[in-house]
Amino acid sequence: MKKLLATILALVMALGLCSVSWAEGTTQSTLQSRINAAGNTETTVALTGNVTESITVGSGQSIILDLKGYTLTNAAGSHTITNNGTLTIKDSSERKTGTVDNVTHARAAIYNNGTMTLEGGSYTRSAEKSNEPNRNSWYVIYNKGELTTYDGVVVKFSDTDRGTFSSLFVTTGSEAKTTIDGGKFISGLIALKVEGGTLDFNGGDVTGDNQAVQCWATVNISGGDLTGDVCAWSYTENGSSLAGKITISGDTTINGDVKAIQWNYNNTPAATPATIEIKGGDVFGDALTATKDYGGSAASVTAKMEITGGTFKNDVSAYVQAGEEAKTIPIAKVKYASGTEFYAVGDYVSLEGEYADSGDTLTITQGNADLTNVPAGVIVNNTGDGKVTVNGTKEVKKGDAPYTVPTKNTGGYYYYHPTTDTKTDTTTKGSPKTFDAGVGIYAVTALLSVTGMAWTAKKRH
Repeated sequence: MKKLLATILALVMALGLCSVSWAEGTTQSTLQSRINAAGNTETTVALTGNVTESITVGSGQSIILDLKGYTLTNAAGSHTITNNGTLTIKDSSERKTGTVDNVTHARAAIYNNGTMTLEGGSYTRSAEKSNEPNRNSWYVIYNKGELTTYDGVVVKFSDTDRGTFSSLFVTTGSEAKTTIDGGKFISGLIALKVEGGTLDFNGGDVTGDNQAVQCWATVNISGGDLTGDVCAWSYTENGSSLAGKITISGDTTINGDVKAIQWNYNNTPAATPATIEIKGGDVFGDALTATKDYGGSAASVTAKMEITGGTFKNDVSAYVQAGEEAKTIPIAKVKYASGTEFYAVGDYVSLEGEYADSGDTLTITQGNADLTNVPAGVIVNNTGDGKVTVNGTKEVKKGDAPYTVPTKNTGGYYYYHPTTDTKTDTTTKGSPKTFDAGVGIYAVTALLSVTGMAWTAKKRH
């Protein structure tokens, strides 16, 4: 009997332990319960498999979500991730296949009200339907707080549908701020839409089949590659106005038009103009101001564009400061021997002089230009009223014939020839047999020249 009781007691204890273990596993089986359990302590929560669940990070919480190569898909009818606290998302998997997906109409993969950092992962709406605008379409990322992205982040709709009824990524609200320091963004319509707040685009790769950037607030672009139009918009309706302002600088490449657009809504011109300031970068489309009319006749253009630097497909002299200021802002029409033509403004005029090859032509149409390190064979014209100098020696004046930079006379190898022969008993000292400093300097200079040309070639159109 004692043995039987002992056996029963052991079984009961074992079952009890199993029950506790099972209960704990159930409690910790959802992402949300693990996030809730973290309280206000910074906690890392990692996926252990593909999950269908919508999660919310509460105000005051600090969570690091590691996708681990798995996919998080929303519960029906909800945003996939809603952040009201501080959230960092990364993907530590080797193949970087971690994904945050949303498959519900009018819901986002990311809905941010707090502070969010995306260090990795793909963000999608895999069920996006371009032929069903009212059934399955919306933003992939909706930012009302502060959100930063880095290299390794991919934002797109689906592999089969680029989306045509919704923008990809929207920044909205007067206090919202988006900082893009890297990542890839792909949309069949508008990639980055800024309804309010600020977007700082410092680097990354953006493709918008209609617009890469649509700005109704503030956008600063200082690097990266953008394919699609970059547009600042303004309009007024029932006393309410929006006016976009875009500043472009740095090593930025835009494969599309740059436009400041006045939207005349119901025949009401915008009260505040859309403005674009371009300080640098390469624009392979046109740069211009324009109107878009809705419900009435065209009004005068009040949109503004100011250009002080960069390269452009079209003649942008109308947007470069005139008068006395024009003397300090040069403009050049650049024509390559291959036939390619474009315009350079500001410091980019002298840069194009350095990057030019024999047979290329630089025609300075406005302002002063001090061209240095211009290779032989490059042709320089001056059709403006400014002072143009080439390689510190030649001034090309308005009305002069085109000046072709001559080949430098290197004189070949340098040898030391003494004015008198120094003789010892029977030996005459002629050219030195040891290392010649002049030859060494010449060789080093030639090497640096070649490497420099290879580096600058990257900037050529």
